[in-house]
Amino acid sequence: MALASSRFIRLSCWQIMNLHNLSEAKGYALYPPRRPSDPGYSQLDVFFRSEPTGVHFDPEALRLVVVYPHGGIDQLKVAHPWISERRYRVCPGQIDLSDRFGKKVEAFTFGGILSIEPVDEKETNCSVKSLAPILLYRSLDAIPTLLAQESEILLAERRAIWGHDPETFDQRMAVLDPPVFYLACLQAILARFEHLPGPDEEIRKFRHVLQTELTAFRDDGQGLVATKRLEEIL
Repeated sequence: MALASSRFIRLSCWQIMNLHNLSEAKGYALYPPRRPSDPGYSQLDVFFRSEPTGVHFDPEALRLVVVYPHGGIDQLKVAHPWISERRYRVCPGQIDLSDRFGKKVEAFTFGGILSIEPVDEKETNCSVKSLAPILLYRSLDAIPTLLAQESEILLAERRAIWGHDPETFDQRMAVLDPPVFYLACLQAILARFEHLPGPDEEIRKFRHVLQTELTAFRDDGQGLVATKRLEEIL
């Protein structure tokens, strides 16, 4: 099992450099998942340039919700050139990457770290890293999209519950631990789908994938992550 899963966990220095070089031409890079059962990606890199290449997807802006240095949370727009902070804590929610023509790459994150590196006057690079999967919408596989949608619903429900006290909700969002939040979402979604009457094949597959990932997540060194209900942390 260790041999079978090692390609999901480790990349050689040469592989990382090769991935980086190939992705610079594409405009962004998605790094492999950590486990065979992992439905998402471990890292997103984005490459901004002052002049578009016109070859593939040329990113113009990256939008995501972060914790600001003063402690509040809000959407951040990353673009070139960059003169602000270079490191932010990323909150759970949607990641929107857009180009100059309105094309978008959309993903969902359970939280992580955003690093921004202004290279020179022509280029700025940034990366989103997380110990929980980054889920790509409109993937060839329907599972990541469904998991992202269900997680967004849970997030919206918790926000609505704290509608009388949005400041406390923001404070909780700002300190969420991505693996703990991911684990809580998996458990909440599985519980929600458990009692569906006569689930179709797609739903049965979805439940199986989530249960497999929940077990693998705990066995993959993440067993140390505290198991908490969503209501306890958000």
